[in-house]
Amino acid sequence: MTKNFFMKNSLPGEQDLFNKGMRLEITHMPTDYSVAFSAFLDSFSDAYNSEWSEEFIYGRMDPIGGFQNTRRNISVAWRIPAASFDQAKDNLNKMNKVVSFLYPRYGQSGVSQASFIEMGPYWKIKFGNLICNSLNGLPLIGWVNGITVDPIFEDGVFMLDGIESQIESIVDNRISPTGNGVNYYPKTYRLNFEFTVIHEHSVGWRKSEDGGEFIFRGKMGKSTQGKSFPYPSIRRLQDPIDENGLGPSQPTADSLFESAEDQFNEVRRSNATRVLSNSGGHD
Repeated sequence: MTKNFFMKNSLPGEQDLFNKGMRLEITHMPTDYSVAFSAFLDSFSDAYNSEWSEEFIYGRMDPIGGFQNTRRNISVAWRIPAASFDQAKDNLNKMNKVVSFLYPRYGQSGVSQASFIEMGPYWKIKFGNLICNSLNGLPLIGWVNGITVDPIFEDGVFMLDGIESQIESIVDNRISPTGNGVNYYPKTYRLNFEFTVIHEHSVGWRKSEDGGEFIFRGKMGKSTQGKSFPYPSIRRLQDPIDENGLGPSQPTADSLFESAEDQFNEVRRSNATRVLSNSGGHD
């Protein structure tokens, strides 16, 4: 299900970009709760690692490699700034929510109502066309091994002393988080995680039904024949890019220039003929 996000406690520029979809979206699959962050990314890495088994044969210098699988891991680091005290409080609540997404959903069974893990803390993540299912644009599914929350104290901190915290709790009709203590709300956080992606569809090359070309995905599992991977694109993976033998449907830059030059010369000749024809009947 598509989530609707709307930011209101920020500067107009950030709000506009966030509300237009320029954000990092994270969903906790066991509860379907979500949180979104403005796209202030510090770093982004999309790693693909193939695992091979090696078998050594007597008298052979090199091992024989046996392919096992290819794994995809996405690393993201981003900043969460606050332009106001209200936004700093919102950001702290976002920290609480995203950290809670590392925990599973529990259920109870039997007479003793003993707890058991009903579903592990799988995530769904979306960031434009760089973190999404390339077939339909929906979020990717997977898990994270952990998340790091780093307050950037050099950027400043909003603070409430004990009395201010009590007043704030009365206004919000909630218990003060630290009783009579001081509450700190950093103006900037830096978060990072590594996301292990689960492939929701079969991937790999196979011959087309007519045997004319190789097609990525083929007809393995879902009907995904010829679709791009891992990022959405209208170009098929088997289509040539910067290769020889381009057909008329894919003209080169030189051929386009030559065609335009021929058309220009033809117009000049036509105009010259017309001028000569119009002046031929006059002295």
